[in-house]
Amino acid sequence: LSSVTLTPRSGCYLNLHVPGLAESRPSIVKGDKVFVTCASLGQGRTFAGYCHRIELETVDLKFSENFHRSYIPGMKVDVRFTFTRQVMRLHHQGLLNSHMLPPDLLFPRPGYTHRQPLVAESALHNNLDQSLRNLNSHQIQAVHAVVKAQCRPLPYLIFGPP
Repeated sequence: LSSVTLTPRSGCYLNLHVPGLAESRPSIVKGDKVFVTCASLGQGRTFAGYCHRIELETVDLKFSENFHRSYIPGMKVDVRFTFTRQVMRLHHQGLLNSHMLPPDLLFPRPGYTHRQPLVAESALHNNLDQSLRNLNSHQIQAVHAVVKAQCRPLPYLIFGPP
């Protein structure tokens, strides 16, 4: 994309409108790397960032603090996305290791339920609260759901770190 603007969004993200994103043209996934070139920030300097959140027609991007401080809303930039193989590697690794899981967990029979929490509710609050201090609200919600086994018997696909 050339000569587009980034819109500051709550938190530390810059939002980019991507025409055709709803039709997967271009296909962008969370974790993809993005390069932004700004002619006005000195000799076409290029900054690297990552896609953190994808909506219907927009993408939330995060760059280094240096770029966020120097970016002026409304400034025109050129944007280039690259496919990050890490997400596919994680998917493939999960498939390769799936033989270690019980078959009923991956392919549950009708009526199969396995909702036993991984830890007791009291231990969840006592031990995890200290560990969750540096996570955002989406990450905290995901950790609680996994530990409480809320979606079992379905497997969890966890991306991280952001």
